Amino acid sequence: MRFLLPLIALLFLAGSASAQVYALEFKDPKYAKGYKKNLFEWNGRQVVLVEIRGGLSRGPNGNFTWQPNDRIEFFVQNQGDPSDLAYKIDDDGSHVTKKKSLTIGISGDRMEGLVPFMRDESFHTLAVAYERRTQRIEELRAMRKEAEKGSAAWFSIHDQLTRELELLQLWLKQTGYMKAANKLDRDLHREKKLASEAKSARVEAAMDSIKTIETDPKLTEVAHQIGGPDLEFHTQESKHIRIQYHTGIEDAHVTRLLELGETVIDGFRTQFVDPHLGEDYKDHVPDDLFVAFFFGTDQMKHYEKFYEDYFGASWGTGQQRERRLKIRGASGNLHGMYYSYWRTDEASDLEGTVVHQVGHRLATHHYRIGNGGQDWLEEGLAYYLSFNYLNRNSVNCVAFQPPKRKQGHTVAQGGKKESKKDETKTAVVMRGLRDVMAGVAYHAGTPIHQLIPKKQYDFENEDTAKSWAFFAFLADKGGKEGQLWLRSLQPIVFEDDFQLQLRKLTEKMFMTQGGDPMEHLETDWKEYLEGNYEL
Repeated sequence: MRFLLPLIALLFLAGSASAQVYALEFKDPKYAKGYKKNLFEWNGRQVVLVEIRGGLSRGPNGNFTWQPNDRIEFFVQNQGDPSDLAYKIDDDGSHVTKKKSLTIGISGDRMEGLVPFMRDESFHTLAVAYERRTQRIEELRAMRKEAEKGSAAWFSIHDQLTRELELLQLWLKQTGYMKAANKLDRDLHREKKLASEAKSARVEAAMDSIKTIETDPKLTEVAHQIGGPDLEFHTQESKHIRIQYHTGIEDAHVTRLLELGETVIDGFRTQFVDPHLGEDYKDHVPDDLFVAFFFGTDQMKHYEKFYEDYFGASWGTGQQRERRLKIRGASGNLHGMYYSYWRTDEASDLEGTVVHQVGHRLATHHYRIGNGGQDWLEEGLAYYLSFNYLNRNSVNCVAFQPPKRKQGHTVAQGGKKESKKDETKTAVVMRGLRDVMAGVAYHAGTPIHQLIPKKQYDFENEDTAKSWAFFAFLADKGGKEGQLWLRSLQPIVFEDDFQLQLRKLTEKMFMTQGGDPMEHLETDWKEYLEGNYEL
Protein backbone atom coordinates (compact mmCIF):
# COMPACT_ATOMS: atom_id res chain seq x y z
CA MET A 1 0.00 0.00 0.00
CA ARG A 2 1.27 3.47 -0.90
CA PHE A 3 1.06 6.23 1.70
CA LEU A 4 0.48 9.66 0.19
CA LEU A 5 0.74 12.28 2.88
CA PRO A 6 -1.77 15.06 2.05
CA LEU A 7 -0.35 18.55 1.79
CA ILE A 8 -2.57 19.83 4.59
CA ALA A 9 -1.33 16.98 6.79
CA LEU A 10 2.25 17.91 6.01
CA LEU A 11 1.53 21.47 7.01
CA PHE A 12 -0.22 20.30 10.14
CA LEU A 13 2.60 17.98 11.17
CA ALA A 14 5.38 20.39 10.32
CA GLY A 15 3.67 23.16 12.20
CA SER A 16 3.40 21.19 15.41
CA ALA A 17 6.13 22.15 17.84
CA SER A 18 5.35 19.43 20.36
CA ALA A 19 6.27 15.76 20.20
CA GLN A 20 3.95 13.53 18.26
CA VAL A 21 5.34 10.15 19.29
CA TYR A 22 5.76 9.67 23.03
CA ALA A 23 7.10 7.00 25.30
CA LEU A 24 4.35 6.06 27.72
CA GLU A 25 5.80 5.17 31.14
CA PHE A 26 3.98 3.20 33.82
CA LYS A 27 3.93 3.89 37.54
CA ASP A 28 4.50 0.21 38.26
CA PRO A 29 6.01 -2.48 35.99
CA LYS A 30 3.06 -4.73 36.74
CA TYR A 31 0.80 -2.30 34.85
CA ALA A 32 2.91 -2.78 31.74
CA LYS A 33 2.13 -6.49 31.57
CA GLY A 34 -1.27 -5.77 30.13
CA TYR A 35 0.35 -4.20 27.11
CA LYS A 36 2.90 -6.91 26.44
CA LYS A 37 2.57 -6.91 22.66
CA ASN A 38 3.13 -3.12 22.58
CA LEU A 39 6.12 -2.89 24.92
CA PHE A 40 9.39 -1.39 23.72
CA GLU A 41 12.60 -1.27 25.72
CA TRP A 42 13.95 2.26 25.74
CA ASN A 43 16.76 3.56 27.91
CA GLY A 44 16.50 0.47 30.07
CA ARG A 45 12.76 0.96 30.70
CA GLN A 46 9.68 -0.82 29.38
CA VAL A 47 7.51 1.75 27.59
CA VAL A 48 4.84 1.86 24.91
CA LEU A 49 5.35 4.19 21.95
CA VAL A 50 2.14 6.13 21.44
CA GLU A 51 0.38 9.00 19.77
CA ILE A 52 -2.31 10.78 21.75
CA ARG A 53 -5.88 9.91 20.83
CA GLY A 54 -7.71 11.70 23.65
CA GLY A 55 -8.28 12.20 27.38
CA LEU A 56 -5.39 14.61 28.03
CA SER A 57 -5.36 18.35 28.52
CA ARG A 58 -2.52 20.85 28.87
CA GLY A 59 -1.80 23.05 31.83
CA PRO A 60 -0.73 26.73 31.69
CA ASN A 61 2.91 25.77 31.16
CA GLY A 62 2.05 23.50 28.25
CA ASN A 63 2.52 20.23 30.13
CA PHE A 64 -0.02 17.44 29.92
CA THR A 65 -2.36 17.09 32.86
CA TRP A 66 -4.74 14.31 33.89
CA GLN A 67 -6.59 13.00 36.91
CA PRO A 68 -6.13 9.55 38.47
CA ASN A 69 -9.61 8.47 37.40
CA ASP A 70 -9.26 9.79 33.82
CA ARG A 71 -9.27 7.31 30.95
CA ILE A 72 -6.57 8.28 28.50
CA GLU A 73 -6.49 6.81 25.01
CA PHE A 74 -3.60 6.38 22.60
CA PHE A 75 -2.81 5.19 19.11
CA VAL A 76 -0.12 2.47 19.12
CA GLN A 77 2.09 0.79 16.55
CA ASN A 78 1.70 -2.50 14.82
CA GLN A 79 5.24 -3.58 15.68
CA GLY A 80 5.23 -6.09 12.85
CA ASP A 81 4.19 -3.71 10.07
CA PRO A 82 4.86 0.06 9.99
CA SER A 83 2.40 0.48 7.13
CA ASP A 84 -0.49 -0.75 9.28
CA LEU A 85 -1.89 2.41 10.90
CA ALA A 86 -4.56 2.92 13.53
CA TYR A 87 -5.85 6.07 11.87
CA LYS A 88 -6.13 8.02 8.68
CA ILE A 89 -5.57 11.74 8.34
CA ASP A 90 -8.50 13.87 7.26
CA ASP A 91 -8.19 16.87 4.98
CA ASP A 92 -8.14 19.15 8.00
CA GLY A 93 -5.18 17.24 9.46
CA SER A 94 -7.15 15.47 12.17
CA HIS A 95 -6.70 11.80 13.03
CA VAL A 96 -9.67 9.55 12.28
CA THR A 97 -9.58 6.13 13.91
CA LYS A 98 -9.81 3.26 11.45
CA LYS A 99 -8.46 0.30 13.46
CA LYS A 100 -9.53 -0.07 17.06
CA SER A 101 -7.08 -2.93 17.65
CA LEU A 102 -4.27 -0.38 17.39
CA THR A 103 -5.68 1.82 20.16
CA ILE A 104 -5.28 1.40 23.90
CA GLY A 105 -6.78 3.03 26.98
CA ILE A 106 -5.22 3.42 30.40
CA SER A 107 -6.34 4.82 33.70
CA GLY A 108 -4.60 8.00 34.76
CA ASP A 109 -3.49 6.52 38.06
CA ARG A 110 -1.36 3.96 36.20
CA MET A 111 0.53 6.52 34.12
CA GLU A 112 3.90 7.79 35.27
CA GLY A 113 4.20 10.20 32.35
CA LEU A 114 4.79 10.84 28.67
CA VAL A 115 8.32 11.44 27.47
CA PRO A 116 8.89 12.88 23.98
CA PHE A 117 10.32 10.12 21.78
CA MET A 118 10.23 11.65 18.29
CA ARG A 119 9.37 15.33 18.27
CA ASP A 120 8.80 15.73 14.55
CA GLU A 121 7.42 12.36 13.53
CA SER A 122 4.19 10.44 13.70
CA PHE A 123 3.31 6.84 12.93
CA HIS A 124 2.03 8.18 9.63
CA THR A 125 5.34 9.79 8.65
CA LEU A 126 7.17 6.66 9.77
CA ALA A 127 4.93 4.65 7.47
CA VAL A 128 5.86 6.95 4.59
CA ALA A 129 9.56 6.59 5.38
CA TYR A 130 9.15 2.81 5.58
CA GLU A 131 7.48 2.75 2.18
CA ARG A 132 10.33 4.71 0.63
CA ARG A 133 12.89 2.33 2.08
CA THR A 134 11.05 -0.79 0.93
CA GLN A 135 10.56 0.69 -2.55
CA ARG A 136 14.30 1.28 -2.80
CA ILE A 137 14.94 -2.33 -1.79
CA GLU A 138 12.55 -3.58 -4.47
CA GLU A 139 14.24 -1.35 -7.06
CA LEU A 140 17.60 -2.87 -6.17
CA ARG A 141 16.16 -6.38 -6.40
CA ALA A 142 14.88 -5.58 -9.89
CA MET A 143 18.27 -4.14 -10.91
CA ARG A 144 20.08 -7.19 -9.58
CA LYS A 145 17.76 -9.46 -11.52
CA GLU A 146 18.86 -7.75 -14.73
CA ALA A 147 22.57 -8.19 -13.98
CA GLU A 148 24.50 -11.37 -14.75
CA LYS A 149 24.45 -13.50 -11.63
CA GLY A 150 27.85 -13.56 -9.96
CA SER A 151 29.26 -10.67 -11.99
CA ALA A 152 30.90 -7.61 -10.44
CA ALA A 153 27.78 -5.60 -11.32
CA TRP A 154 25.58 -8.23 -9.65
CA PHE A 155 27.64 -8.20 -6.46
CA SER A 156 27.75 -4.41 -6.43
CA ILE A 157 23.95 -4.22 -6.50
CA HIS A 158 23.67 -7.13 -4.08
CA ASP A 159 25.94 -5.31 -1.66
CA GLN A 160 23.76 -2.19 -1.86
CA LEU A 161 20.65 -4.30 -1.33
CA THR A 162 22.09 -6.07 1.70
CA ARG A 163 23.20 -2.76 3.15
CA GLU A 164 19.72 -1.27 2.67
CA LEU A 165 18.17 -4.28 4.40
CA GLU A 166 20.60 -3.92 7.30
CA LEU A 167 19.87 -0.20 7.56
CA LEU A 168 16.13 -0.87 7.42
CA GLN A 169 16.46 -3.42 10.21
CA LEU A 170 18.38 -0.92 12.33
CA TRP A 171 15.81 1.79 11.56
CA LEU A 172 12.95 -0.51 12.58
CA LYS A 173 14.65 -1.35 15.87
CA GLN A 174 15.23 2.32 16.62
CA THR A 175 11.64 3.32 15.86
CA GLY A 176 9.90 0.58 17.83
CA TYR A 177 8.98 -1.91 15.12
CA MET A 178 10.80 -4.82 16.71
CA LYS A 179 8.74 -7.63 15.16
CA ALA A 180 9.25 -6.20 11.68
CA ALA A 181 12.98 -5.91 12.39
CA ASN A 182 13.17 -9.53 13.50
CA LYS A 183 11.39 -10.65 10.32
CA LEU A 184 14.25 -9.17 8.31
CA ASP A 185 16.62 -11.75 9.79
CA ARG A 186 15.11 -14.22 7.35
CA ASP A 187 15.56 -11.84 4.41
CA LEU A 188 19.18 -11.19 5.34
CA HIS A 189 19.81 -14.93 5.69
CA ARG A 190 18.32 -15.48 2.23
CA GLU A 191 20.51 -12.74 0.78
CA LYS A 192 23.64 -14.31 2.27
CA LYS A 193 22.61 -17.69 0.89
CA LEU A 194 21.95 -16.09 -2.50
CA ALA A 195 25.40 -14.50 -2.44
CA SER A 196 26.94 -17.89 -1.74
CA GLU A 197 24.99 -19.40 -4.63
CA ALA A 198 26.06 -16.52 -6.86
CA LYS A 199 29.70 -17.16 -6.05
CA SER A 200 29.23 -20.78 -7.11
CA ALA A 201 27.38 -19.63 -10.20
CA ARG A 202 30.22 -17.20 -10.95
CA VAL A 203 32.89 -19.86 -11.12
CA GLU A 204 30.54 -22.27 -12.91
CA ALA A 205 29.80 -19.62 -15.53
CA ALA A 206 33.52 -19.02 -15.97
CA MET A 207 34.13 -22.75 -16.48
CA ASP A 208 31.18 -23.04 -18.85
CA SER A 209 32.55 -20.15 -20.88
CA ILE A 210 35.62 -22.14 -21.98
CA LYS A 211 35.44 -22.78 -25.70
CA THR A 212 37.47 -23.16 -28.86
CA ILE A 213 37.17 -20.16 -31.12
CA GLU A 214 38.25 -19.54 -34.68
CA THR A 215 41.95 -18.84 -34.95
CA ASP A 216 42.75 -15.40 -36.29
CA PRO A 217 43.26 -15.83 -40.06
CA LYS A 218 46.21 -13.44 -39.88
CA LEU A 219 47.90 -15.73 -37.35
CA THR A 220 47.42 -18.71 -39.68
CA GLU A 221 48.81 -16.71 -42.59
CA VAL A 222 51.87 -15.53 -40.65
CA ALA A 223 52.44 -19.07 -39.29
CA HIS A 224 52.54 -20.50 -42.82
CA GLN A 225 54.89 -17.76 -43.95
CA ILE A 226 57.28 -18.36 -41.04
CA GLY A 227 57.07 -22.13 -40.52
CA GLY A 228 55.40 -23.58 -43.56
CA PRO A 229 51.97 -25.21 -43.97
CA ASP A 230 52.45 -27.65 -41.08
CA LEU A 231 52.74 -24.93 -38.46
CA GLU A 232 49.24 -24.43 -37.11
CA PHE A 233 47.74 -22.61 -34.15
CA HIS A 234 44.52 -23.10 -32.20
CA THR A 235 42.74 -20.64 -29.90
CA GLN A 236 40.67 -21.22 -26.79
CA GLU A 237 39.24 -18.69 -24.45
CA SER A 238 37.21 -18.39 -21.28
CA LYS A 239 35.47 -15.46 -19.67
CA HIS A 240 38.73 -13.78 -18.64
CA ILE A 241 41.55 -15.55 -20.51
CA ARG A 242 42.51 -16.25 -24.12
CA ILE A 243 45.23 -18.71 -25.16
CA GLN A 244 46.70 -18.97 -28.67
CA TYR A 245 48.95 -22.01 -28.96
CA HIS A 246 50.77 -24.12 -31.52
CA THR A 247 49.20 -27.52 -32.12
CA GLY A 248 52.10 -29.33 -30.51
CA ILE A 249 50.29 -28.48 -27.26
CA GLU A 250 47.23 -30.65 -26.75
CA ASP A 251 43.82 -28.98 -26.80
CA ALA A 252 42.82 -30.74 -23.57
CA HIS A 253 45.91 -29.35 -21.86
CA VAL A 254 44.93 -25.80 -22.79
CA THR A 255 41.38 -26.40 -21.55
CA ARG A 256 42.83 -27.42 -18.18
CA LEU A 257 45.00 -24.28 -18.19
CA LEU A 258 41.91 -22.13 -18.66
CA GLU A 259 40.13 -23.99 -15.86
CA LEU A 260 43.13 -23.37 -13.62
CA GLY A 261 43.26 -19.70 -14.52
CA GLU A 262 39.55 -19.19 -13.84
CA THR A 263 39.88 -21.04 -10.53
CA VAL A 264 42.68 -18.67 -9.51
CA ILE A 265 40.65 -15.59 -10.49
CA ASP A 266 37.58 -16.74 -8.58
CA GLY A 267 39.70 -17.74 -5.61
CA PHE A 268 41.27 -14.28 -5.59
CA ARG A 269 37.83 -12.70 -5.55
CA THR A 270 36.67 -15.02 -2.79
CA GLN A 271 39.66 -14.14 -0.62
CA PHE A 272 40.31 -10.48 -1.39
CA VAL A 273 37.08 -9.03 -2.80
CA ASP A 274 33.88 -10.72 -1.61
CA PRO A 275 34.46 -10.38 2.17
CA HIS A 276 35.08 -6.64 1.94
CA LEU A 277 32.60 -5.41 -0.69
CA GLY A 278 31.04 -2.07 0.17
CA GLU A 279 30.90 1.60 -0.75
CA ASP A 280 34.59 1.92 0.10
CA TYR A 281 35.57 -1.35 -1.55
CA LYS A 282 34.48 -2.14 -5.10
CA ASP A 283 35.22 -5.18 -7.22
CA HIS A 284 37.69 -3.99 -9.86
CA VAL A 285 38.26 -7.40 -11.46
CA PRO A 286 36.83 -7.17 -15.00
CA ASP A 287 33.95 -9.41 -16.05
CA ASP A 288 35.43 -9.96 -19.49
CA LEU A 289 38.75 -10.84 -21.13
CA PHE A 290 41.72 -9.18 -19.49
CA VAL A 291 44.72 -11.39 -20.22
CA ALA A 292 45.88 -13.39 -23.24
CA PHE A 293 48.69 -15.90 -23.75
CA PHE A 294 50.64 -16.77 -26.86
CA PHE A 295 52.44 -20.10 -26.59
CA GLY A 296 54.79 -20.45 -29.55
CA THR A 297 57.28 -23.14 -30.44
CA ASP A 298 60.80 -23.33 -29.07
CA GLN A 299 62.41 -22.24 -32.33
CA MET A 300 64.16 -18.90 -31.98
CA LYS A 301 63.15 -17.86 -35.48
CA HIS A 302 59.47 -18.38 -34.60
CA TYR A 303 59.86 -16.57 -31.28
CA GLU A 304 61.43 -13.58 -33.00
CA LYS A 305 59.19 -13.34 -36.06
CA PHE A 306 55.71 -13.88 -34.60
CA TYR A 307 56.32 -11.00 -32.21
CA GLU A 308 57.21 -8.73 -35.09
CA ASP A 309 55.14 -10.01 -38.02
CA TYR A 310 51.94 -11.02 -36.23
CA PHE A 311 51.81 -8.64 -33.28
CA GLY A 312 53.62 -5.78 -35.01
CA ALA A 313 55.86 -5.29 -31.98
CA SER A 314 59.58 -4.60 -31.81
CA TRP A 315 62.40 -6.27 -29.90
CA GLY A 316 64.41 -3.08 -30.11
CA THR A 317 67.85 -2.71 -31.65
CA GLY A 318 71.43 -3.57 -30.83
CA GLN A 319 72.15 -4.87 -27.35
CA GLN A 320 68.59 -4.32 -26.19
CA ARG A 321 67.30 -6.63 -28.94
CA GLU A 322 69.95 -9.22 -28.19
CA ARG A 323 69.19 -9.14 -24.47
CA ARG A 324 65.43 -9.38 -24.88
CA LEU A 325 65.62 -12.30 -27.30
CA LYS A 326 67.57 -14.30 -24.73
CA ILE A 327 64.56 -14.20 -22.42
CA ARG A 328 61.90 -16.87 -23.04
CA GLY A 329 58.98 -14.52 -22.54
CA ALA A 330 57.70 -11.01 -23.10
CA SER A 331 54.55 -9.15 -22.18
CA GLY A 332 52.66 -5.99 -23.01
CA ASN A 333 49.65 -4.56 -24.77
CA LEU A 334 49.45 -6.26 -28.15
CA HIS A 335 46.43 -6.17 -30.47
CA GLY A 336 44.52 -4.14 -27.87
CA MET A 337 44.92 -6.84 -25.22
CA TYR A 338 47.48 -7.55 -22.53
CA TYR A 339 49.49 -10.48 -23.90
CA SER A 340 51.95 -12.81 -22.21
CA TYR A 341 54.14 -14.03 -25.07
CA TRP A 342 56.20 -17.21 -24.59
CA ARG A 343 58.61 -19.58 -26.29
CA THR A 344 57.68 -23.08 -25.09
CA ASP A 345 58.97 -26.62 -25.22
CA GLU A 346 58.05 -29.94 -23.60
CA ALA A 347 59.63 -28.88 -20.30
CA SER A 348 57.75 -25.58 -20.08
CA ASP A 349 55.62 -25.18 -16.97
CA LEU A 350 52.53 -23.74 -18.62
CA GLU A 351 50.52 -23.99 -15.39
CA GLY A 352 53.14 -21.91 -13.60
CA THR A 353 53.12 -19.40 -16.43
CA VAL A 354 49.34 -18.98 -16.37
CA VAL A 355 49.05 -18.60 -12.58
CA HIS A 356 51.97 -16.18 -12.28
CA GLN A 357 50.84 -13.96 -15.14
CA VAL A 358 47.21 -13.98 -14.02
CA GLY A 359 48.56 -12.77 -10.67
CA HIS A 360 50.22 -9.81 -12.38
CA ARG A 361 47.01 -8.84 -14.13
CA LEU A 362 44.88 -9.23 -11.01
CA ALA A 363 47.27 -6.90 -9.20
CA THR A 364 46.99 -4.22 -11.88
CA HIS A 365 43.19 -4.29 -11.80
CA HIS A 366 42.44 -4.90 -8.12
CA TYR A 367 45.00 -2.38 -6.85
CA ARG A 368 44.59 0.01 -9.82
CA ILE A 369 48.28 -0.10 -10.67
CA GLY A 370 49.23 1.91 -13.73
CA ASN A 371 52.22 1.38 -15.99
CA GLY A 372 55.36 1.18 -13.89
CA GLY A 373 53.34 1.62 -10.74
CA GLN A 374 54.32 -0.88 -8.09
CA ASP A 375 56.47 -3.72 -9.36
CA TRP A 376 56.81 -5.18 -5.86
CA LEU A 377 53.04 -5.60 -5.53
CA GLU A 378 52.62 -7.30 -8.90
CA GLU A 379 55.50 -9.66 -8.18
CA GLY A 380 54.38 -10.28 -4.61
CA LEU A 381 50.86 -11.31 -5.62
CA ALA A 382 52.13 -13.43 -8.53
CA TYR A 383 54.41 -15.39 -6.19
CA TYR A 384 51.68 -15.63 -3.54
CA LEU A 385 49.17 -17.18 -5.95
CA SER A 386 51.80 -19.49 -7.45
CA PHE A 387 52.72 -20.83 -4.04
CA ASN A 388 49.09 -21.16 -2.95
CA TYR A 389 47.82 -22.95 -6.04
CA LEU A 390 50.90 -24.81 -7.30
CA ASN A 391 53.30 -24.80 -4.35
CA ARG A 392 55.92 -23.58 -6.78
CA ASN A 393 56.89 -20.55 -8.81
CA SER A 394 58.56 -21.32 -12.10
CA VAL A 395 58.17 -17.92 -13.75
CA ASN A 396 60.71 -15.36 -12.69
CA CYS A 397 59.99 -11.87 -13.92
CA VAL A 398 62.68 -11.06 -11.39
CA ALA A 399 64.76 -14.16 -10.70
CA PHE A 400 65.12 -15.33 -7.12
CA GLN A 401 68.22 -17.39 -6.40
CA PRO A 402 68.19 -19.43 -3.18
CA PRO A 403 71.20 -18.48 -1.07
CA LYS A 404 74.02 -20.83 -0.19
CA ARG A 405 74.49 -22.04 3.36
CA LYS A 406 77.43 -19.74 3.98
CA GLN A 407 74.99 -16.83 3.87
CA GLY A 408 73.64 -17.92 7.22
CA HIS A 409 70.87 -20.37 6.28
CA THR A 410 71.09 -23.70 8.07
CA VAL A 411 70.34 -26.99 6.33
CA ALA A 412 70.27 -30.55 7.62
CA GLN A 413 73.52 -31.84 9.03
CA GLY A 414 75.17 -35.24 8.65
CA GLY A 415 75.98 -37.56 5.78
CA LYS A 416 78.51 -36.76 3.13
CA LYS A 417 79.35 -33.18 2.45
CA GLU A 418 77.47 -31.67 -0.49
CA SER A 419 79.45 -30.48 -3.43
CA LYS A 420 79.42 -26.80 -4.28
CA LYS A 421 77.22 -27.70 -7.22
CA ASP A 422 74.55 -29.12 -4.91
CA GLU A 423 74.95 -26.62 -2.09
CA THR A 424 72.39 -24.12 -3.34
CA LYS A 425 69.77 -26.79 -3.99
CA THR A 426 70.04 -28.24 -0.51
CA ALA A 427 68.58 -25.21 1.24
CA VAL A 428 65.46 -25.41 -0.90
CA VAL A 429 65.01 -29.17 -0.72
CA MET A 430 65.43 -29.33 3.05
CA ARG A 431 63.39 -26.25 3.89
CA GLY A 432 61.19 -25.41 0.93
CA LEU A 433 61.38 -22.32 -1.23
CA ARG A 434 58.88 -20.36 0.84
CA ASP A 435 60.90 -20.81 4.02
CA VAL A 436 64.09 -19.86 2.20
CA MET A 437 62.48 -16.74 0.74
CA ALA A 438 61.01 -15.86 4.13
CA GLY A 439 64.48 -16.09 5.66
CA VAL A 440 66.01 -13.90 2.96
CA ALA A 441 63.20 -11.36 3.30
CA TYR A 442 63.49 -11.34 7.10
CA HIS A 443 67.14 -10.32 6.89
CA ALA A 444 66.59 -7.96 3.95
CA GLY A 445 68.05 -4.50 4.20
CA THR A 446 65.32 -2.78 2.18
CA PRO A 447 62.38 -1.61 4.34
CA ILE A 448 58.94 -1.73 2.75
CA HIS A 449 58.69 2.06 2.39
CA GLN A 450 61.73 1.93 0.08
CA LEU A 451 60.60 -1.22 -1.75
CA ILE A 452 57.19 0.16 -2.74
CA PRO A 453 58.46 2.72 -5.33
CA LYS A 454 61.45 0.59 -6.42
CA LYS A 455 61.60 -0.39 -10.09
CA GLN A 456 61.86 -4.02 -11.08
CA TYR A 457 65.13 -3.54 -12.93
CA ASP A 458 66.69 -2.37 -9.64
CA PHE A 459 65.49 -5.41 -7.67
CA GLU A 460 68.00 -7.41 -5.69
CA ASN A 461 67.45 -11.02 -4.68
CA GLU A 462 66.08 -9.92 -1.31
CA ASP A 463 63.59 -7.52 -2.92
CA THR A 464 61.83 -10.34 -4.75
CA ALA A 465 61.68 -12.33 -1.52
CA LYS A 466 60.32 -9.42 0.48
CA SER A 467 57.73 -8.59 -2.18
CA TRP A 468 56.18 -12.02 -1.71
CA ALA A 469 56.69 -12.17 2.07
CA PHE A 470 55.17 -8.75 2.75
CA PHE A 471 52.18 -9.42 0.52
CA ALA A 472 51.65 -12.78 2.24
CA PHE A 473 51.67 -11.01 5.62
CA LEU A 474 49.00 -8.52 4.54
CA ALA A 475 46.96 -11.25 2.82
CA ASP A 476 46.98 -13.55 5.84
CA LYS A 477 46.85 -11.01 8.68
CA GLY A 478 45.94 -7.61 7.27
CA GLY A 479 42.20 -8.14 6.68
CA LYS A 480 40.25 -5.38 5.01
CA GLU A 481 42.57 -2.71 6.42
CA GLY A 482 45.53 -4.39 4.75
CA GLN A 483 43.76 -4.49 1.40
CA LEU A 484 42.63 -0.88 1.70
CA TRP A 485 46.22 0.08 2.54
CA LEU A 486 47.45 -1.67 -0.62
CA ARG A 487 44.69 -0.05 -2.69
CA SER A 488 45.63 3.37 -1.35
CA LEU A 489 49.29 3.21 -2.38
CA GLN A 490 48.94 3.88 -6.10
CA PRO A 491 47.46 7.39 -5.83
CA ILE A 492 50.41 8.55 -3.70
CA VAL A 493 53.38 6.51 -4.93
CA PHE A 494 54.54 9.15 -7.44
CA GLU A 495 54.00 12.12 -5.15
CA ASP A 496 57.01 14.14 -3.97
CA ASP A 497 55.95 13.69 -0.35
CA PHE A 498 55.20 9.98 -0.79
CA GLN A 499 57.05 8.93 2.36
CA LEU A 500 55.10 11.40 4.50
CA GLN A 501 51.77 10.39 2.96
CA LEU A 502 52.67 6.72 3.37
CA ARG A 503 53.25 7.18 7.10
CA LYS A 504 49.95 9.01 7.51
CA LEU A 505 48.15 6.30 5.54
CA THR A 506 49.75 3.53 7.61
CA GLU A 507 48.91 5.25 10.89
CA LYS A 508 45.31 5.71 9.79
CA MET A 509 44.76 2.18 8.46
CA PHE A 510 46.50 0.22 11.19
CA MET A 511 45.79 2.60 14.11
CA THR A 512 49.41 2.70 15.18
CA GLN A 513 50.06 4.81 18.26
CA GLY A 514 53.38 6.56 18.89
CA GLY A 515 56.65 6.11 17.06
CA ASP A 516 57.13 5.54 13.35
CA PRO A 517 54.09 3.71 11.90
CA MET A 518 56.28 2.09 9.24
CA GLU A 519 58.53 0.63 11.92
CA HIS A 520 55.43 -0.74 13.68
CA LEU A 521 54.35 -2.36 10.42
CA GLU A 522 57.80 -3.86 9.82
CA THR A 523 57.80 -5.26 13.37
CA ASP A 524 54.37 -6.87 12.89
CA TRP A 525 55.56 -8.34 9.59
CA LYS A 526 58.67 -9.87 11.17
CA GLU A 527 56.58 -11.36 13.97
CA TYR A 528 54.35 -12.93 11.30
CA LEU A 529 57.37 -14.51 9.61
CA GLU A 530 58.75 -15.74 12.93
CA GLY A 531 55.46 -17.46 13.71
CA ASN A 532 54.91 -19.06 10.32
CA TYR A 533 58.26 -19.94 8.71
CA GLU A 534 61.53 -21.60 9.55
CA LEU A 535 63.87 -18.64 9.33
